[in-house]
Amino acid sequence: SWEVTYLGFNIEMRDSVGPRVIFVAREKEWYADLVNKMKNIYSVDHLAVPYFLEQQHSSKINVLVDSIFLLFYFPIAYLTKGRGLYFLTTRHLPVLFWFRLLSILGVERKVVAMNFYFHGMRNKAIIRKILKFLLDNKSLTVIAPSKSDYDYFRSLSSKVNLHYVIFGLEKSAEDFDVKEEDYIFCGGYNNRDFDLVLDVAEEMDEKFVIITSGRARFARPPSSNIELLQDVEHDVFDTRLASAKIVLIPLKDEVGASGQIVALTAMLCGKPVIYTDYDVVAEYFED
Repeated sequence: SWEVTYLGFNIEMRDSVGPRVIFVAREKEWYADLVNKMKNIYSVDHLAVPYFLEQQHSSKINVLVDSIFLLFYFPIAYLTKGRGLYFLTTRHLPVLFWFRLLSILGVERKVVAMNFYFHGMRNKAIIRKILKFLLDNKSLTVIAPSKSDYDYFRSLSSKVNLHYVIFGLEKSAEDFDVKEEDYIFCGGYNNRDFDLVLDVAEEMDEKFVIITSGRARFARPPSSNIELLQDVEHDVFDTRLASAKIVLIPLKDEVGASGQIVALTAMLCGKPVIYTDYDVVAEYFED
């Protein structure tokens, strides 16, 4: 070990070698099963990623503030944590920036990114340019949770290592109070065409329960047959889904990872599912 100076701080640098994973997450308890399985093979360390603006569903401003801090904080964390395989689960861009710079300097460091998706923003030219630069790294592996994501990342880089691994659900039907009440359920926090559901509900003599984030905006107020809930706790979301007679998954765009967990939960509870025919959700179903 030795000391280096960064932004005026004296930091003791470790340069560890061997089968070692540095798990980059807000809280490793969010991925307890994955971390425990890694511990059977590797030495696992945790690099905590702070979230400064606490919010149930992060806004773009939240992510930007966190990312700017992480851009300057990560070199300190890297110097103190030492070498190993960095496994990213959140706020990926600042970390990938530093690993891309290392690759340009000829220093190859293995890094894996999961939960790496941008929803509708991925079609913006600036996001594509940023990702094209960051993904041009043969030491980077991205785990894509849908065929759409896989094709998107591959279109940006031929160097990045890609693995297509769809979401699973580590729950059983016993985890839910499954019953059937007289309403149609539609819930989710991104990439949902809720305006379409409002139009449909207005034309039907059916009750609807819709759950969205507090940032959702609608073209019109909901009709009287709609119960609208926003920013509810996970158990409330699951309870209302498990009590519905039908579950709707009206994806708005064929982008990113969205709808999978709702689809899997609805299937687990034995609910009929009506979904937009985008592969991010359709890959879970057979005709």
